[in-house]
Amino acid sequence: RETVMFCKELLIAKRLVRSYHLFYSFLGLLLDERGGAVSKAKDFEVRMRKTVIEKSHNRLRIIRLLTNQRLLGFACYAHGLADFLSSEMINGSLKSLRNSEFEGFLREFTSESLDPVSNAEVSIFFTYN
Repeated sequence: RETVMFCKELLIAKRLVRSYHLFYSFLGLLLDERGGAVSKAKDFEVRMRKTVIEKSHNRLRIIRLLTNQRLLGFACYAHGLADFLSSEMINGSLKSLRNSEFEGFLREFTSESLDPVSNAEVSIFFTYN
């Protein structure tokens, strides 16, 4: 399967991580590539307002990204992003998205969710980086 190839090829994994960094930057976020922790970039408030609050189509992109990460061996990234965004909905700049469909979708990816894919392949990226 293609997903196994994505998990086992280091060059592909590095390119995926680079693309993840680009998208996180677009959202005003920083990614710790070793463990998947997410933090705010200095332009977080502006980027999050422009990309997520005002533009609902980017919420669908985030859901697709989370699914991609989970399937391609980066489940810890999906958990980190979902946990961060969920926390921002409760305590931070995304309060306006509480009780939305987006919040419901995020729950499926948080570290507290029962994740049947969590036993799937883990990317080779974590072996060599």
